[in-house]
Amino acid sequence: MDATSISLAVSIGAQFLSSVKNLSSSLIQLGKSELAGDLLDLQQKAMELVQKHQLLIDENRDLSIQIQELKNLLEIKSKLEVHYDAYWTRNSDGILDGPFSFHYWDHEQKLVRMHNYGQDHDISDCIMFSCQIKNDNIENSFVPIEWAKKNNLAAANEIGS
Repeated sequence: MDATSISLAVSIGAQFLSSVKNLSSSLIQLGKSELAGDLLDLQQKAMELVQKHQLLIDENRDLSIQIQELKNLLEIKSKLEVHYDAYWTRNSDGILDGPFSFHYWDHEQKLVRMHNYGQDHDISDCIMFSCQIKNDNIENSFVPIEWAKKNNLAAANEIGS
């Protein structure tokens, strides 16, 4: 239901409740208090329906947001690739983006980029990427420079030949 339809429904509901109230007042003036009581009961039921309707609209909006978030997660998940102990995504132009932390995606469904710490001193032909995770643990990915160059990673271009 779009915003215009919701506004119209609320407006009609308000007009209905106002009409019931006016009719009820007229019946009381005519000495028909029993009918007026019935109309007031009807008005109360209508107000409850309006409240329930609003709750359903709110729930529908929340569920729509959750569905969109899940669709976004599924789209990201379908694009994830695993290379050198990290997740990567491939952009529309075919270039790899990343690396992203295993930990954060696997536990929180968040793509958290690992930081480039440059050429590893112990493994000279690799670029070291790291990510701080909870409990002061560190997640590392060692990416061969040749592979990084082949996949046009910015980190490889920073290191040079």
